Amino acid sequence: MAKKDVGNTPMDVVEEPVISDTGDMEFDALFDDIAEEFGAVEEADGGDYDALKAALVGTEFEIPTTESAGAARLFDIADGMVAESGSADEAEVFGFIKRRFKKRALQAMRALIRKVRSARKYAKCIPQLLKVIAAVKSGRWGTAIKEALATWRCIRRA
Repeated sequence: MAKKDVGNTPMDVVEEPVISDTGDMEFDALFDDIAEEFGAVEEADGGDYDALKAALVGTEFEIPTTESAGAARLFDIADGMVAESGSADEAEVFGFIKRRFKKRALQAMRALIRKVRSARKYAKCIPQLLKVIAAVKSGRWGTAIKEALATWRCIRRA
């Protein structure tokens, strides 16, 4: 009995979606959602760009800040840096903001820990991840989100 040709020639290979080296699509989607939800957050470690930013201040090439006053205030509220005036409405809004930031910070931290543990090439991002963990432990949810986004950028560069 002859074997039937099932069409496994190289021309018939079905191409699958290409997944980036940084990991699965769900991981990137989570951080894309977080970045979109909380706005673009300036990278925590400016590195060599700090000198460039300082030199460009006051020129037409000055880099605008990425956080508006409203976004900065939200991060301050999430970190507990803004005192409540005592009204019930304000307490409810502040509570909602803190819960929302807390939920996203914990999600991000868990995803980052899984990702960093998954491959040795992410070892250089461990110091950034430790900043996320320290912020979460201290209850500074806004800072944890900022650091998580910086860690995500580190992983994408790895």
